[in-house]
Amino acid sequence: MERTYRIVISKKMDIEASTVMAMLEAYASFGDLEKMEKIYRTVMRLKPRVYLNDDLIRKVAVVYIENYMFSKLDDMGIRLYSRIGNTNIVWCLRMLSHACLLS
Repeated sequence: MERTYRIVISKKMDIEASTVMAMLEAYASFGDLEKMEKIYRTVMRLKPRVYLNDDLIRKVAVVYIENYMFSKLDDMGIRLYSRIGNTNIVWCLRMLSHACLLS
């Protein structure tokens, strides 16, 4: 997966949103924080074309929680708010972030 991604990038080809989403889900499932963050930033640059579903948001949030990166939850909630609006998952992320930071 990574080799194919590097080849596509090196040839200056466009990456499909579904490919980036699959990579993000794989890295979140394996708990690879560094690679997940890199792909997450790529996803955020694909603003109009990508919608993160709730299950994927939860997987990414679990990786942040397991690595004690609670402020990233709040950042993710703010970014998602600007993309999808005021939803339950956005407020849950933000409240969870503040609760974890206070404990």
